[in-house]
Amino acid sequence: DDGSSGTSQPVPATLDGGGGAPNLLTADLQPSATAAAGTPGAATVATVGGSQVATPVSATVSRVTATTAGDILSQATSMKSAFDAKGSGTSPITVVSTPTGANIFGLVKNTVTDQPIGVPAQDVLMVQTNTQAILLAAATNNQPAKVNPNGVLVVNNGGVLGAAARGFASNTPGELVLLSTPTRLGTFTTDADGTFSGQALVPPGFPVGDHTAVLVTDDLITSMGLTVEPAALIGGVNVPFTGPIIPVSSPLQATAGQTVTLAGSNLAGVTGVLVGTERATLVRATASAIEFTLPTTLAAGSYDLVLESSAGRVTIQSAIRIGGALSSESRGVWTRASLNPDGLVSSVRFY
Repeated sequence: DDGSSGTSQPVPATLDGGGGAPNLLTADLQPSATAAAGTPGAATVATVGGSQVATPVSATVSRVTATTAGDILSQATSMKSAFDAKGSGTSPITVVSTPTGANIFGLVKNTVTDQPIGVPAQDVLMVQTNTQAILLAAATNNQPAKVNPNGVLVVNNGGVLGAAARGFASNTPGELVLLSTPTRLGTFTTDADGTFSGQALVPPGFPVGDHTAVLVTDDLITSMGLTVEPAALIGGVNVPFTGPIIPVSSPLQATAGQTVTLAGSNLAGVTGVLVGTERATLVRATASAIEFTLPTTLAAGSYDLVLESSAGRVTIQSAIRIGGALSSESRGVWTRASLNPDGLVSSVRFY
């Protein structure tokens, strides 16, 4: 349970304009993005003057390092407070309590369903100056990416890099760029409060290794080291994600012990189903639907749905709700299917 059911979590924008060399981060300014590639705690910030000369600014990098649920939530809440204090208006992120700590929403989203992805607080990095703050996270195959034990954010080529910024100049254009090979991932414009949040695709062919992510506007350059790892390989060739997908925009209301059938795609390879941490009984799986029986021991509450297949584990956050009524703001579109005796979808209901 990521705690997000019954509430509307922020969804980052998709940054367009990716591909090719950056426009704002010119060759003259690129040496100012001096964060050591892939180095933990390495970040630099520089202001850009009218003559396109960058002046370094003091900056710090922080992240949640606690190991117990209560302390993780406390540190994540403090991180959000520090981020929000750099600006005014509505915050682009939320912190949601979970049984294991906290998830942060507003940085990345599912590229298939556009649903927000809650990133464990330990896997979010923050860069701060006296007046600005930036949060960074990533996702691969629509699952949160990790900050490795060395404190470096790791993203796969073909994954997405997400950022949220606070305290920037209002209504100013910007770019999200990857170095070493200068590559523009996407463009953005801050709002009237100097805030933005969005995600951009890391090109599938981007070289693996240690690199530098750069957030640049007309008057500010912020850089941080990260690591790009290869996408999933089959026979030595990069391939797109082919694991199970179930579109969901609100929890499915159910009761413990109930048998449910859900529609989606790439589901024939599902070999196991978990509801939270409890294993459900898989009845059958076809290309477009799965049928399973919920554990009888589930207490009232919201649960993640975990689908196991040869592609690994896919977690659909807050997919099942046991007991209670859904609030009006949490009602959305759920697809529930009926299977005929041949295992084909015979009808679909939308909730």
